[in-house]
This record gives sequence, C-alpha cells and structure tokens, in this order.
Amino acid sequence: MKKILLTTVASVWLFTGAMCGSVDLTQLIANAQAEAVKLCSFVPDAATVAAIFAANNPALQSGAAIAIAICESITKAPTASPDGTVTGAVVAGVPVKGHYVTK
Repeated sequence: MKKILLTTVASVWLFTGAMCGSVDLTQLIANAQAEAVKLCSFVPDAATVAAIFAANNPALQSGAAIAIAICESITKAPTASPDGTVTGAVVAGVPVKGHYVTK
C-alpha cells in the first residue's frame, strides 16, 4: 500500500512538473497543511512547509508528498514542545513545527 501511495505521489509530482515550470508556494503550503490535517491531525507551520520545499528534494515537491513526510516524521517522534516543534521530527533537514488539531 505504501509503495502504491508513493508511486502515485511521484507520478502526480512528475506530471505537475511537466505541465508547469513554476510553483505557487501559497497553494503548495495550503495543500500540505490540509493534507496533513487529513492524514495525521497536524497542521505544520507555513515556514516549515516552505523550508521543506526549498530543500529541493525531488520527492518533496508537492503538498501531498510534504504532508506524508511530515506525518511519518511526527508519528515517530510524538513529543511536542511549547513552541510547536515536535521533538526529533525532521524532514529534509528541517525541524517540524506546527500544532495538533482535533477533528
């Protein structure tokens, strides 16, 4: 199941990259935040999403891919500090900050 999901995300990313040369960062952040809420009830800070995108990791160039990586990271490191950083949660070298939400 995980391979199918990753293949789908990679395919969407490649298709999107082929169709347009630039990325609307505001929309990417909104997509990543909305997807993360659906997947793991966590809203990453906009700065966290932007920094992950800016790391230029080819696998982390869509909102969905970033959300998946963030959710995987925070489930491995579930302790949150007062500033919203999830202790030990790092994606592409970026410490994950945000907050949990109740669905």
